[in-house]
Amino acid sequence: MTTPNFIFEKDLRSKDEKIDFLRRHSGQLVIMDLTAFEKGYFFKKFPNLIAATSIHLNPTNKCEVTIKAHHEAVHHFLSSQGLLPVAVASLEGYFHLPRILSTIINEAYYSLEDDIASADDIDRAMKYGVNYPEGPFAWSKGKESFVVSLLDNLFDETKSERYKASRLLRERSVN
Repeated sequence: MTTPNFIFEKDLRSKDEKIDFLRRHSGQLVIMDLTAFEKGYFFKKFPNLIAATSIHLNPTNKCEVTIKAHHEAVHHFLSSQGLLPVAVASLEGYFHLPRILSTIINEAYYSLEDDIASADDIDRAMKYGVNYPEGPFAWSKGKESFVVSLLDNLFDETKSERYKASRLLRERSVN
């Protein structure tokens, strides 16, 4: 049995850029990071997308992966990339970890806005008090625009207030 060749698209890009990428590579098998996007949409629209991963916002090498085809080969490929794939069965919806982490990060920014504690104190409390590997500000450093994009996508989909990005997080996402 020969292992199929995959294109692994893991950059943080907008939804339109991801759609354009899939169209340009329609004849090839694609594994794509869809951390911030509703993967069901992409699976329905693009048959060449055979696996969706979630590699951003994770402080470990674990990644959630939904595999539509070539299960064993995709798992082997992701492992060869230094990732530890964890299977998520549903082809629909968003990944679990980034959705949870983005809301934790957002709440930390709301706490900072409300002057409840400093960013260092919040990170320290979450790291040592809750035993997270990193605090929410450390997790989001350099990825604020990505977190805001994920929250905006979740808010657009659900209209739930819990996904409204804080003012400070939104400000930091453009700087």
